Amino acid sequence: MLHYGPFKAGAAFLPATVVMMGAAGVMSKLVVRTGVRSVIATGGLLAAAGMLLLSRLTVDSSFVSGVMLPMMLLSVGLGMTFVPLTLSAVSGVEEAHSGLVSGISTTASQVGGSVGLAVLATIAATSSRGQLATHPVAVALTTGYTDAFRAGAVIILLAVPLALVLLRLRPSAGTKPDATDNHGTDNTSGTDTALDAVAATP
Repeated sequence: MLHYGPFKAGAAFLPATVVMMGAAGVMSKLVVRTGVRSVIATGGLLAAAGMLLLSRLTVDSSFVSGVMLPMMLLSVGLGMTFVPLTLSAVSGVEEAHSGLVSGISTTASQVGGSVGLAVLATIAATSSRGQLATHPVAVALTTGYTDAFRAGAVIILLAVPLALVLLRLRPSAGTKPDATDNHGTDNTSGTDTALDAVAATP
């Protein structure tokens, strides 16, 4: 539709990448005061809004209003979720096991992203193939992508209530959790380590 070459297409993603990195950096300072649930839920809603805006693309959409601005909103939302999700995964884990748990969390994120991409790509390809018989190629491709963006928005929205229900609020930087669990085991080291790591993130 816009006929960008490889270099120009790659450069078009730079603003969204910078915004995502900035959002993640801000959240590393904020999450120790607000807890993970509200940040993840807000980030999920923003990311879903960005996907819904992308689903309004047409063949005649411009790059700035049709692609860049929705992608930046999507990037802010995704950037808001990275640090809280990592903190939620490693908080409460003994320091000796924090590396293992962090690695499992990262692997789960990578695998989940790959599976999600495969699902959305399948939706886009199937939708586009169904449009080719009656519409020009550009229109068929755009329809496939917008259907995939719409499905992605629904998936993200479904994750918001799950985050609110399943994730408990973590202690802020100024509070300490209970020192022992029901079995008398000290549980403070993993939480403190996770909070310190998040607070030290630039």
